[in-house]
Parts: sequence; C-alpha cells; structure tokens
Amino acid sequence: MNAETIFAVVDLETTGTSVKDGDRMIQFGCALMQHGKIIQTISQLVNPDRSVPVAIQRLTGLDPNRLVAAPYFEEIAKTLHQLLTDTVFVAHNVNFDYPFLNAEFERVGLPKLQLAAIDTVELAQILLPEISSFRLPDLTSYLQIEHDNPHQADSDAISTAKLLRQLAARFQALPSPTQQALVARGSGLLRETGNYLKAIAKPLKPLKRGFVQVGPLVLRRVPTATQETFASAAYPATDLEKRHLLQPRYRFRKAQARMMDAVFAHAQEGGPQPLFIEAGTGLGKTLGYLLPYAYVATAEHKLVVATSTLVLQSQLIQTAIPTLAAVLGRDLPAVEVKSPQHYIDLNKFAASLHQESPSRQTQLLQMKLLVWLTQTTTGDLDELHLTTYRAPLFMQIRHTGDSGTPFINPYYTLDFYRRLRASIDRAAIVVTNHAFLSRHADLLDLEAPFLVVDEAQHFADNTAAAFAQRIDLAQIRRQLRHLWRLSDPDEDRSLVNVYQNDRQMLPVLAQLNALTTTAQETIEILQHQIYRHFFNGKTTADQGFVSLSLDQAAI
Repeated sequence: MNAETIFAVVDLETTGTSVKDGDRMIQFGCALMQHGKIIQTISQLVNPDRSVPVAIQRLTGLDPNRLVAAPYFEEIAKTLHQLLTDTVFVAHNVNFDYPFLNAEFERVGLPKLQLAAIDTVELAQILLPEISSFRLPDLTSYLQIEHDNPHQADSDAISTAKLLRQLAARFQALPSPTQQALVARGSGLLRETGNYLKAIAKPLKPLKRGFVQVGPLVLRRVPTATQETFASAAYPATDLEKRHLLQPRYRFRKAQARMMDAVFAHAQEGGPQPLFIEAGTGLGKTLGYLLPYAYVATAEHKLVVATSTLVLQSQLIQTAIPTLAAVLGRDLPAVEVKSPQHYIDLNKFAASLHQESPSRQTQLLQMKLLVWLTQTTTGDLDELHLTTYRAPLFMQIRHTGDSGTPFINPYYTLDFYRRLRASIDRAAIVVTNHAFLSRHADLLDLEAPFLVVDEAQHFADNTAAAFAQRIDLAQIRRQLRHLWRLSDPDEDRSLVNVYQNDRQMLPVLAQLNALTTTAQETIEILQHQIYRHFFNGKTTADQGFVSLSLDQAAI
C-alpha cells in the first residue's frame, strides 16, 4: 500500500451466506478511492437465477422482477475481476464479502482474487471505542455520513468508503505514540487491516499539550481541579418563581413543585427523621429532589444520590445534573462513584502490553483501550459499552481499589480510581447505586450527608443481591465427575493409562480419584441436608428454584 493505491470498497447483496449451498449475488456495489477521494462508483444488479428469500427482499428493497432483467454473474464476472485486480479490497465485514465474491469467481471458472483486504468493522471497533453498535447504519448515523439506502450495495459501498476516510483521519489524529502502539499490535487484525494502519501512520512527533505519556500509555491530560465555592442563591419558594426558573427547558408541574418544597423544607430542618415520597409516573421526581438540594448541597455538606441501576446513575451524571446546572446558571460539581472493579488499573494494563503471544481477542481489546485512554477522563470501563466484560484481559486490568504508592506504581498520579476518591472531596453531589451504597458506604468517608435513595422500593432487593453468594452444587459435581473419570483406571480415557509406567504419578492419580469420590459424596449429602432444611414440604417455583426471604432462611 502506498500513496497511489486504489481502494476498492465493495458491498454485496446476496440470497444467503454460502455459494456452496446455492446462494448467489443479487447486487454488486463498489466505490473506488484514491488519495482519499471517491474516483468511480459501480452499481450492478445480478440475476441469481433462483428465488430470493422474502426476508432478503424486505431487507434490501430489491424487487425480484428487477433482477429477472439483470445480467447473470457469468456475463459480468470478467469485467468485475478486471476492475478489482491490483486494488486493495475493503468491506464492512470483509470476511463475508471477499470470500463470497471469490467463490462466485471460482464458480464461473475465474481465478480467485489475490488482494490485500481491509475490514472497516475492526477499524471502527478500535478507533471508536465508546460506540456500542458497529452496524454500518449506526456508524454512519453517529459520524453523520449520508446513507440514504442501507442494505443496498451501491449505497453501502459509498458509505463504507466515506467511513474508511473518516476512520483514517481519526487514526492519524491520535498521538503518534498511540499510532505506533496500534501498528505494533496490528498483526492480530483481519487480513491486511494492520498493514493499512502501518501505511497511514504518521511519524513520531511531540505530544500536544492535552496529553501526557507514561511508559507505553498516552492519556488525556485532566486539568487539576480546585476546591470551588458556591454562590448562595435563594430557593424559588413560590410557584411563580419556579415557573420563571424552569421554563422553557422544563414544563411546570404543580405536584412536582409541592415535592420540591417538601424536600427543601426537610433539608432545612436537618433532622434524622427520613422523608418518604411516592412519586407517580410523569411527576419528574429526579428534578423534584435535585433542584431543592442544589440550593443546600455543598462540598462540605454533600448530597449522596443512590439509584437502583448503573444506567440511571449514568443518566443523572450525563443528562439530569448538567441540564439542571444550565437552568440554574451555575456549576453543580458532581461525581459518579462505582466499585473499583469498574475502573481500569493503568499499571496492570501497561504490564499486559508486554505479555507474549496474546490472543487475537486480547490484541483487539488492547488496541481499543489504547485509543480509549486518549479520550476518557474517568477510566470507567463501562464507557466501552461492551456486551460482556468476561474476556481474560479484563480480569487482569480491573482495579481492586489499591493504587499502591508513587514508589511502586509509575501511574500513581494518573490512577483513575485514586483521582476519583480525591474528586469526592470537591464534589457537592455524589451519585452512586444501591449496591455500592450498601457494600461500600465507608469508602465515601462522608459525615452526615444528605441522602436520597432513588427507586427505594428496589433497595432491599438490590442490597440482598449485592451480598448474595451463589454456589452451583450441580456444576461442582459435574466437574468432580470429570476429574474422577480422568483418574479412574476403568475409564478408557483415564490418565492412568497415559501414566501406567510412571511410579510417581500413579499414586497421585489414585489419591485424586479417592478425593473426588469423597467430595462428590459430601456434596450429595449437603444437597439433601439443604433441601430438608429449607425446602421440604414446599412446592418449587416454575423457574426451577425456591426463593426464600432472609427471615425464612433464619439468616
């Protein structure tokens, strides 16, 4: 790849996923790019010579009657083959379009294309680390790329070409040490996607002022926060004052205004007696308690809000509090607090970059995190919006709450969780969740704060879940059974047969067999005792388990 390379950005619409199973192409779309500009577009309908599934018709909007008049693939294959020769093949999910197209070429007697190929899905996963969906329509919407006809090959190809251009620009805008770190890990990417990054990487140059580098990591520089003083303001006591303050951003609600007054009066009293409020749907309870507390909460006497879920917690920080601050015309210093495991440990992540022969999944996640660290100011892994955080890498790099000391942790001053703890002191509002409040209230280290338990009807259940420990005895028995078979001389695949001439291993396997037998018997006895103690005479629920309250379980 060089400055003169022509990129063929291709999208196919097909009747299915496998040429061998009889599926065929129904539309070919291609946008040729050179020097970052689209120089030619090609759109061609193809007669599949077979029926098109109704689901495909609905997805693509292609009428079978239009396809009947289109040429067969055999008639256009040579032209397409010549068009793509000596280009770099690009697709959104390249491991579908490229093999499918080559299979079609082979079917009609042409040789497979031998092209370098790039996948824009992986590029987007790396360079847009906080995006939750990498479907082409979602990416084009996020990046404001015009995409008039999703799932039509010509429109998809042009949109993918524009996507590639934007992703390349984002890569080249990264700090150059981050670019080089991504290039160094590009071998794990699909096909020649890593080589593409190498080809467009910029030479090393000094960091811009907004970044700081320690070891292999480049992070966004977070300005040093200072203790703020809050100008006193009078609470809008009358309905007229509330209307004047809230409109036009909010609609005035009489019931909400009464809730505000009740909360403000309770905060002014300052007594230990709790205030319980049942707010109906549509009342606007969040604003109903945030606004009055905004007039009394300070860094010295904080408001702690505990929500029922992490989603509601994030909504408060990202939407509700900033909007209220705009209404009030002043800042409302707020901090979101979660348990340490939600945050990245920079020292552990830096160490993970040196491990030998990481898996492809690990390399992809490391690249994603390297880009994310140039953007995040919190280090909260939830910002990645992954469907699962069970990858082995996350087990290595999650924070435990121990930031170490400056002498043993080169990232001590940049450590996100340590900075979070420090930011609590400066904040007037601390937003957390039921589980954290019940388990880690001591970590907040606050004296007599204002406390709002939002969605309080879920607090008991969330607290019980936070302290619950689940043990799957059936799963343990299955694992023990597997170990027993490995150490049983009568089993065909037993390790005893493998080590039959090893005098040291045979006694060890015999002991393992005896211990697993004892453990299985013990678990079976335990299961019977638990059943008799808690469930004897009770009917199990449809879900296959019985739920007991703490009182019923005598806990």
